[in-house]
Amino acid sequence: MMPPGTVHRISVLWLLLDIAGMLLVGLGFAVLFDRIRVFPAHWQIPGEGTLLVAGGLLLMMPLYWQVLRAVRRTRAQDQVLLDSLPDHLKPKR
Repeated sequence: MMPPGTVHRISVLWLLLDIAGMLLVGLGFAVLFDRIRVFPAHWQIPGEGTLLVAGGLLLMMPLYWQVLRAVRRTRAQDQVLLDSLPDHLKPKR
């Protein structure tokens, strides 16, 4: 467990993967709505827009997991703090 007041840092790599994932999701929706063609005509496959959207979501997942892990740590720290309070200061549930 991290000491109280510790800042949860997220790596630049996770942020870059998230940005790349957002770009892929945007391109995927543009392909799905027939606004652009990403691949040359002889490389086009059925469902390429769906594949781009799915690939973008997969690229965005590591950042989601990092944020979820940080939230769990923070909740655990909060619970430890609440458990250490005297009975008359504990919140009523």
